[in-house]
Amino acid sequence: MILLSSLYGWIEILLYIAMDNN
Repeated sequence: MILLSSLYGWIEILLYIAMDNN
């Protein structure tokens, strides 16, 4: 489940960047 945790972390980072851009 390490891969799933890493993927979720990347999604959270991408969402944070997207929100910051807007």
